[in-house]
Amino acid sequence: MGKIYLSNNTNEINKRISSRINLYQEDYTKSWQYKKPTIKINSDGERVLYIDNLEVMADFETPYMKKLAEIVTVKGGNILNIGYGLGIVDQFIENFRENNNIREHHIIELNNEILKNAENWLSGHQNKDNIYIHKGDWNYLLGKFNFQFDGILYDAFPLKKEDLCRDFIPFLEKVIKLRLLKEGGVITFFLDSSDGFSSDFVNLCDKLIKNKLEIEKTVIQLPQKRKPQGWEKEFFLAPKLTILNYKI
Repeated sequence: MGKIYLSNNTNEINKRISSRINLYQEDYTKSWQYKKPTIKINSDGERVLYIDNLEVMADFETPYMKKLAEIVTVKGGNILNIGYGLGIVDQFIENFRENNNIREHHIIELNNEILKNAENWLSGHQNKDNIYIHKGDWNYLLGKFNFQFDGILYDAFPLKKEDLCRDFIPFLEKVIKLRLLKEGGVITFFLDSSDGFSSDFVNLCDKLIKNKLEIEKTVIQLPQKRKPQGWEKEFFLAPKLTILNYKI
């Protein structure tokens, strides 16, 4: 089948990739953990997280992060988030803790300094006894869990040029292979598409699992004084993938 992307819109994919691909200085698979992140605050008070001049996270994404947190916690129970970033989504997950009956909140973070930020956030948190931070690459850490999750959220950053606009695909395949999500549990993720799921992605899901795919538009306000890397729409699409049962 070749490479699977999350959008059918090849023009959009090519435009989004071209806006970032030349900023990649290397394959970051082995070096990302050691890179020094920089948080810049512009004149509007917006925080923007950069690593090697790549825009990893920004405050304008906050409404979208809230929606993803709402989706991933809808079943309550044990929650896993991949990528701490600015901590926006993890704080929203905690905001939903009581109403959604969350038991455990797990975070995987690869970058050393961002990990320290996460640990500082955790140290003063009222629910710190039920929040667990795991340092490392999800490729290795997913196999270390000896229980299933009720909700999984993926918002890691693509570490290789060739993973732009498609890095969620190998993550999903690993989750399915390990049966890391409970049947009836939900996965949500940063959907690098403004026109919904690609037909290839839908076919992949149908091949591996019996599933239910849903999508919801989340309106955002783009920054007025800068152009975000790789995104120019006034909305994001929030996906919800429910694994009804495993086929593999």
